[in-house]
Amino acid sequence: DKLCLFSTELFKMKLMKYFYIQTLDKNNFVPNNDEFLVTDFKYKFYYLLQEELFTFVASPDSSKLLVYYDTPRDKSSREQFGFHVFDTELNVLWHEYKELLVNDLKYDIDRHVINNNGDVFLLGKTEKRNKGSEFTIYAFYNRGEGYTEYKVDFPGLITTEGQLSLSQDGKLICCGFYTRNDVDKIAGYWFVSFDTNTHEIVNSYHTEFDIDLITQNLTYKEEEKTRKKDEKGKNVDLANYEIRELIPATDGGYFLLGEQLIVQEKELLPAKHGDDPAIKIFYYYNDIVVLRLNSEGSLVWSQKIAKSQKSLNDGGYYSSYGVTSQNDNLYFVFNDNEKNLDYDGSGKVYTFRANQDDVAVVVKLDTEGAQKRTALFAIDKRDIVLRAKKCKEINSGEMIIYGEKKTTQRFARLIFN
Repeated sequence: DKLCLFSTELFKMKLMKYFYIQTLDKNNFVPNNDEFLVTDFKYKFYYLLQEELFTFVASPDSSKLLVYYDTPRDKSSREQFGFHVFDTELNVLWHEYKELLVNDLKYDIDRHVINNNGDVFLLGKTEKRNKGSEFTIYAFYNRGEGYTEYKVDFPGLITTEGQLSLSQDGKLICCGFYTRNDVDKIAGYWFVSFDTNTHEIVNSYHTEFDIDLITQNLTYKEEEKTRKKDEKGKNVDLANYEIRELIPATDGGYFLLGEQLIVQEKELLPAKHGDDPAIKIFYYYNDIVVLRLNSEGSLVWSQKIAKSQKSLNDGGYYSSYGVTSQNDNLYFVFNDNEKNLDYDGSGKVYTFRANQDDVAVVVKLDTEGAQKRTALFAIDKRDIVLRAKKCKEINSGEMIIYGEKKTTQRFARLIFN
């Protein structure tokens, strides 16, 4: 029940960065006099000072706070990271610093989980050229006294994306996508659960996506063409999907979420002879795929939420989505084209572009996978544009949303019943 501020401080002349945590007065947002230096880094090069190295995540019951940080490195150094675990009073319960036997700048630890006991689980990913990715789970128990590594291995599958979560009974769950041979496409999903006491695999499962999911939200002509290709044995796998959340359900199952993201660079001829060509980068954030899994990882149902968002040279500033769950209903908020408010799963999906017929929407996905799309704001409240990536769930069925336009900024709390 505290409001915490995380901040970094740069000393460019010394090539140093400091990372702090402190609480704020909830009445006036003034920082309290409890600033704590989590760590500091010495950088070799100036340009590395701008890298974002910190991640923080709370335990399911909010009794523990994990603050994770990568250490800056170059091609000659091994992968290194550290983390601190805090209690509700921001006392340090324990901390860890580790160096891995990995010397690969592409190696990434981008999934972080902490349980109610303060045990920490991290998912490491290394990309293999045209061979997908390999995953390793790093588990720290009993305030660092226990340590285990889990290898995620599915012989015969080319795994590409992975996510990490905890089951209601404390099992460690790792789930993701796999491909046949094209690393830009996904053919199905994989699932594996580990017993954190015995360190053994409890269950593993994988299956392909069916043609109904693949063709969902396509126009009639696109669907007909895709089904004919599938009947001929041609590849019709989903393209350019990235894994997002792995959300626990109340019955012990899960929701695995992915989003289509396409980034295209276009080089324009220079306006004058001798000038450098201009580069335009287009960002397309499209459909959301939702897989409802049971406790053993088997597929219960699957859905795609239609979404088309396009922007230029902004990293998708107003794109993507926010999500919260309530009694196994999922609520997605994102910016949409107003013409899609009556979209029923067939026909054209109109593209959202900021300030062009834009409307913030909420899509409810109920326990059976049925969808309902409604406008989030009344017409007279559309003076800001939603920043969906900044919308965060704070409790089950409760979300803080944020929007802005020019100098106007606005926060709101959404409660779904």
